[in-house]
Amino acid sequence: MTTLSLKEVSKRFRTVDAVTDLSLESESGELLTLLGPSGAGKTTILKLVAGLLHPTAGDIRFDGRSVLAEPPEKRRAVLMLQGPSLFPYMSAVDNAAFALLMRGTARSQARARGVEMLTRVGLPGLGDRRPSDLSGGQQQRVALARALLAEPRLLLLDEPLANLDPELRADMRHLIKQSQRRRAITTIFVTHDQEEAVEMGDRIALIFEGRLEQIGPPRDFYERPRSVRVARFFGSQNMFAGTYRGDIVATPFADLHIADGRPPEGPVVVTIRPEAVLLGHGGPANTVEGRIIESHYRGTHVAVRVAIGDIVIAASLRPDEARSFSVGDVTKVTLPPDRLWMMPGDER
Repeated sequence: MTTLSLKEVSKRFRTVDAVTDLSLESESGELLTLLGPSGAGKTTILKLVAGLLHPTAGDIRFDGRSVLAEPPEKRRAVLMLQGPSLFPYMSAVDNAAFALLMRGTARSQARARGVEMLTRVGLPGLGDRRPSDLSGGQQQRVALARALLAEPRLLLLDEPLANLDPELRADMRHLIKQSQRRRAITTIFVTHDQEEAVEMGDRIALIFEGRLEQIGPPRDFYERPRSVRVARFFGSQNMFAGTYRGDIVATPFADLHIADGRPPEGPVVVTIRPEAVLLGHGGPANTVEGRIIESHYRGTHVAVRVAIGDIVIAASLRPDEARSFSVGDVTKVTLPPDRLWMMPGDER
């Protein structure tokens, strides 16, 4: 098990800053999700950790020791890419056991371990097949087996599921988490998909334009975003301006009580998740009247939009709960103080 630390790391390509002053740490045995839009610098970060790129500034440490002077093969940070990158002329078992063969492990022993690992990743009896005889999902499983057999100190996964269909992606997510937990490998998993990041990561590091925007447990990004940009990236539907003074935030439709997340007094942006909005019954605080203007059945829930003056609030109701409401109804709307969250109002 290995801890990873990036200390004020920057990487510049000619006139482009791919990574800027990045500091983050991953605990031993943790699965850290690196999330961000395309071009945010996520792959560059993985290549810096693996030793395929050298930082322009800063330090990278494994277990507290700098690895900048170590070549990639000495770091034992295994990078698994979006495509499986298997050797087409080698069997699945030889592909899986490749790292062992390169270290001089006896071929019979390496193949035996390869067969065992292929079974663990759900490919029993397929060791003699060539990559061309395997489906895309099966090839990714071989690539995962190869990465695990390399006995990495760090496992670096660069959008490894991007080319798979939804059902296979779900299976591979489970397999990767199961394998990572069993071996307690410190793992960095790169994705641009918020749902995937939340499902996979013990923590999420959100990257925008090569800079760390927020790091923490998945729940924080939904309920406690540190900026409007984070809230928007995670699909926040309810954001409205206000002015914070004392325990009250004055908004265009009501003075609201806030229980937590208090920035300096002054302009703020208030957010609340749709599933936290209560309709039809009042609470001890923050209850106003609104008119239902839209209602859409989504299978697992009903998406409702409620107009409170000029502000429209999105709510998410259980299907049985939504039967009590129709478009045009005037109803009580409660925004629980402990589910409201404030962010600085001078955001981009």
